[in-house]
Amino acid sequence: MACPLPDRTPDGPALDGMLDVVIVPDSRLGRIVGREVIAEAYTCSYELNPAFQAALTAKGLRVVGVDTAGAMRAVELPNHPFFIATLYQPQRMSAEGRPHPLIVAYLRAALHHHHGCG
Repeated sequence: MACPLPDRTPDGPALDGMLDVVIVPDSRLGRIVGREVIAEAYTCSYELNPAFQAALTAKGLRVVGVDTAGAMRAVELPNHPFFIATLYQPQRMSAEGRPHPLIVAYLRAALHHHHGCG
């Protein structure tokens, strides 16, 4: 991985802890989180291979979040009703009565779709 976290346990995942993500402001994700930099939690041992970035973006996938080194951390399909994929785990930043904004936005989109509004 390009960015192992400093608080990683010796046998733990390559990413295990917090990492800043720089968000594209005019993206759906940017409108959801309302900030240009967010701190997010990770527990994973994989990331997107940067060698595939050009091929993915040529087909419409938009990189909307990168770490401070420029590695992809969030993508979206602009013409899809709700397609946002992250390598961070929004549920880890949720608390009782205060879910992560991405989770709230996903649920709102699902309800909107379910009620035939989209």
